[in-house]
Amino acid sequence: MTIIAPSPASTPRDAALPREAERLRRALQALSRVTQCCDRDRACCHGVSASGSHALDALSRIGSVSLNRLAAELFLDKSTTSRIVTSLERDGLVERAPDPDDRRAVLVGITGAGREIRERIREEGSRDAEALLAAHTPEVRAGIVSLLDDVVGRAAQWTDVEGASCCTPAGSMTPLQPLGELAEVRALLASAGLPAAGIEERFPAGYVLQRAPASGDLIAVAGIEVFGEAGLLRSLAVREEMRGSGLGRAIATSALAGAAAGGVRTVFLLTTGAAGFFARLGFEPTDRATVPETVRASPEFSERRCESAVVMRREL
Repeated sequence: MTIIAPSPASTPRDAALPREAERLRRALQALSRVTQCCDRDRACCHGVSASGSHALDALSRIGSVSLNRLAAELFLDKSTTSRIVTSLERDGLVERAPDPDDRRAVLVGITGAGREIRERIREEGSRDAEALLAAHTPEVRAGIVSLLDDVVGRAAQWTDVEGASCCTPAGSMTPLQPLGELAEVRALLASAGLPAAGIEERFPAGYVLQRAPASGDLIAVAGIEVFGEAGLLRSLAVREEMRGSGLGRAIATSALAGAAAGGVRTVFLLTTGAAGFFARLGFEPTDRATVPETVRASPEFSERRCESAVVMRREL
């Protein structure tokens, strides 16, 4: 997953901040490694893999979902998630059932045995956390938990909790990882029937990409072109087999949060068939006359196929 955070130059900082930031980065990396190791050991004691344990936790929390949705929740591709589910199903910890709202779809849900295993693993993890905190005074314990909550909350502004990466607009971006190839983005847009006119003028600035962790394949993209305090949301596409998983909403929400952090106040978009989807994201139809001239002069607005598209806007 690609994470793009605000440029260090965009926020005031004292001389010690870079050194402290590096210590925080190393501490979080170490915490992640230790946590993953402990998760693996606890899960193995109950006959499941660490990934299987995470799947049980997710299903217990969000209920029965499609395989695509579960894959997005676990930050895994569909094939890897399918293997995890098959293993858990073989052990009677999860089950597949027809979706009552779509006979062609199948939902994955946790069983009673799965909930029991998940609860045991959770209780053991909580006891381990208690042992770590017990060495400190109540005041320090409260401070540790509050600090971690605050750090996670701030990081969530850059990395969406649904799993999509986020960005700040062009001109205030510091990519921490390469964003991928323009050709891949064009191919994904073409598969979704979306125009790609002019993206080479902006890419990669303002574009958010998400790749499948296992294969590295591009599975979702969204772009926000910035025109002062106005932005144009475009190129929102999700690979076909991942559609319906919530990934489109997640990546759009992340892009909008990044745009707001970068000073964008109003975001516009053009759509020919997804007005309902964008309405759920807070967009409202608007007249083209309300769109700033700089946005109307963009390549997407100039596309012939977009002449009849619905224009929508959202205040950030």
